[in-house]
Amino acid sequence: MKIQKYVEKSLLLAIGASYDTVWRDLNSKLKEEDCNLLQAVILISLFFEQSESVTPSQLAEIFHTTRGNVSHCISHLERRGWIKRQLDERDARSYLLILKPEGRRAATRLIKIIDEIENFFENEFGKQNIQSTISSIWRIEESYRSRSKRSGRQRRLFSRLGSP
Repeated sequence: MKIQKYVEKSLLLAIGASYDTVWRDLNSKLKEEDCNLLQAVILISLFFEQSESVTPSQLAEIFHTTRGNVSHCISHLERRGWIKRQLDERDARSYLLILKPEGRRAATRLIKIIDEIENFFENEFGKQNIQSTISSIWRIEESYRSRSKRSGRQRRLFSRLGSP
């Protein structure tokens, strides 16, 4: 079919197909842990950072999402008993996120899930190719985000990925 050539050369269709394939697998694994990708990376962030220094606003900025989206994820992680919120003594308008022992264990399981997929790609394509691909994808995202800002239609990275 004539459309086959277009499909094989379309960046949008390649991104969409890759997204659907990889995310379907990743989401099924994360669902077993009762979380989504944004919740997982927030928990993992607290695992690797000094939790007393991480604020929801910082997480929203790092993950290119809204503070409200981060707040929903934090509420979910809190209900699971994995984290707790603590008022910031230096700024009463803000709070810090504390990783609880069960959250530490959950983060370890989530790291294994994500590492398994990342390691598959590194073994399949090589670290250098993966790093080059990551750089290209971020450049594509930044370029399109800049275009969207100019046209007033900015979307956030985790607006779709972070929804439960």
